[in-house]
Amino acid sequence: MAVTIILYSLPNFKLPDVKKVIDYGGIVTFTLALSALILALTLAGEGGYSWNLIAGLILLSGVSFTLFVWAEKKAVEPILPLHLFKNSIFNVSSVESFLAAALMFSGVIYVPLFAQDVLGMSATHSGLIMIPMLFSLTLASIITGQIIAWTGKYKKLVIAEFIITGIGVVLLATMNADTPYYLLILYSTVLGIGSGMAYNLFNVAVQNAFPLREIGIVTASMRFFRNIGTIVFVPLFGYIMNFTLARATVLTTNSQALVLSIQNIFLVAIVLTLAGLAMAFFLEEIPLGGDEFVNPDGREETNTPDMKGNY
Repeated sequence: MAVTIILYSLPNFKLPDVKKVIDYGGIVTFTLALSALILALTLAGEGGYSWNLIAGLILLSGVSFTLFVWAEKKAVEPILPLHLFKNSIFNVSSVESFLAAALMFSGVIYVPLFAQDVLGMSATHSGLIMIPMLFSLTLASIITGQIIAWTGKYKKLVIAEFIITGIGVVLLATMNADTPYYLLILYSTVLGIGSGMAYNLFNVAVQNAFPLREIGIVTASMRFFRNIGTIVFVPLFGYIMNFTLARATVLTTNSQALVLSIQNIFLVAIVLTLAGLAMAFFLEEIPLGGDEFVNPDGREETNTPDMKGNY
């Protein structure tokens, strides 16, 4: 059904017959940088590995990332054009997307884990907890998009998003072995509302800050930074949990140690939320609906094509 809708509903644009240049240098260097960083975080979280090996992987990641920046400067068609970072809206939105993804997955991963291993629920019941969260996430995303369309503004919504997300992670940080099932659903639903608001906000912000010909790359970049936030913080949260477990199990029971480790993860999430909230106040707001965009060098560009299809 989805394929049928795509075939018959999406417009068929004929793209110019231009030879594309693949940025192999950027692909290889960034893949190596990210892989080395993830492996370092994973090994550190599991324990039992040499810290020299972990430090070497972090060093390799840093060198690879430096080479990635150099490759992007030289690339004809870079996978991440560096000129985008001259725009403050893009910079703030990238960091906010990075943090929002980390906060969302703190709940998606560790609320079901808490339900199963601390409260003793079955896998089915722990999965059912996620349904209200995912429903609220979807609904919040839709409503946020409508509010932006009605008002033409997004900055206050970004601030509200991190406030609501902050309330959610604060509530989740209070979980213990006596937390009832319905409160677990309520807490995760609050987090879902905040996380859902983030889906549209930063896409709209960057799309409104660049000319039409760059909307594709800036939208993809927001998704890119969301994915990076997930990739980096999932093993980092795992490291925090394993680090806490290794020390807490000596002093208390396994169940209490697990509660403490998950609470520590949400305490870190609170710090991330505060960082995101602080950055939200630095997000420049350009009212939606204008046909002109201002480049970092001060030039205005229109999003309306001329007779030849140029912008």
